[in-house]
Amino acid sequence: MRGNRSLPTPGARERREYPSAAKAKRRVSDSSFQDDLEALRTQLTALERLASEQPGAMPLSCAPILADVRMCCERMQSRDVAQRASAEALRQSETRKAAILDASLDAVITVDERGCVVEFNTAAESMFGYKREYAIGQVLSDLVAPSRLKHKALEVLSRLRAGAAGQGETQRFQAIAITSDGAELAIEVAIAPLGLGAPKLLTLYIHDATSRKRAEDDLRRNQRRLQALTAELLLTEERERRRLAIDLHDGLSQTIALARIKLASLRPALTDERAMLLDEIGGLIEEADRAARSVSFELSPPMLHDMGLEAALQWLVEHLGARYGIQIVLEDDGLSKSTDERTRVILFRSIRELLINAAKHAGARAVRLRVFREGTRLGVAVEDDGVGMQLGAGDSGGFGLFSIRERMGHVGGSMRIDSAAGRGTRIELRAPLLSGQLSKVGDTT
Repeated sequence: MRGNRSLPTPGARERREYPSAAKAKRRVSDSSFQDDLEALRTQLTALERLASEQPGAMPLSCAPILADVRMCCERMQSRDVAQRASAEALRQSETRKAAILDASLDAVITVDERGCVVEFNTAAESMFGYKREYAIGQVLSDLVAPSRLKHKALEVLSRLRAGAAGQGETQRFQAIAITSDGAELAIEVAIAPLGLGAPKLLTLYIHDATSRKRAEDDLRRNQRRLQALTAELLLTEERERRRLAIDLHDGLSQTIALARIKLASLRPALTDERAMLLDEIGGLIEEADRAARSVSFELSPPMLHDMGLEAALQWLVEHLGARYGIQIVLEDDGLSKSTDERTRVILFRSIRELLINAAKHAGARAVRLRVFREGTRLGVAVEDDGVGMQLGAGDSGGFGLFSIRERMGHVGGSMRIDSAAGRGTRIELRAPLLSGQLSKVGDTT
């Protein structure tokens, strides 16, 4: 709140006759009318008494005239009572309106056709730092528009005034305003025509959006930090996966190979029966070796780091197709698609998650995986014939897909979902290629 600032007040030459003075004049006028009407009714009563007491004192033709005058007086009295009631109702309505305006948390400012202020509520005083008495009659753009934006503010106000007068609709926009001490505010404005009487007036409802703008900036900054943290965690996880895979391969696989050699050396000294047991043990060791290799590849496919994304995707398609019993077709346009390690890892993990979702949750029987290049961007499309999903406005399709979108956003990529219940799902990923890579047709790996 800026209510503690010293608020400008008008000079002596700027003072005006406010509505209270006009109301006082109307009360004097109303009082004179009542006195005149009462005097007329008194005189009329005296004439009627004279005509009644002294029948010959007045012509008979005056009786109808006196009756008409009496009826006119009564009608005038009735109209005066009705006008007084209407004036009192209007006064109460104006009082309620003033109370509502003063109680509003948003600034409410009314301007005339010239853009001069004719109403300025308490919230406007606090927001902009001007007393109502000073603001009334001032050009609004001179009060609240920054110097660099004053010309634009006049154009916008003129355009809105013309549009509002023609349509009678409330219009909304965002702007920058300045307070009496020079501080700038981000504001949201709703402007509406009053549409009654002349001159035509416009009322502006102004909300201080500075705090919200600051909160939105903080939120975007935190979202960028979260995206960066998520991507960094993924890379850290991938490095740890690779370390474990190497340890598993170099440690357990070597131990298994040594056990196989030891078993082979025992065979000549064994009988046929014991040799059969030795073969069974050898089979178990082979199975353990295959399981260790599978776990090692699951943790971190070595071809992802040694041979690139395309080779890793070929292994992934064969591996998941065999595991889940579905048909996965990989299509590659054959163009070079060099990416940095961060992008390559995020793409591989995202594609793996999409393929597993199609197999486990979508009930797909066939999946088509396309990898292609569009200019300086790498594109991936995963399309399945599963049950699909119904997406609402702004729906990311669940936390898993939301996580993929966030990770893609961190590397400058994007994700687009096209799906509907009963007609499968198509998800496209886009990611930037390494800078400097040309997109020539026929450029192959």
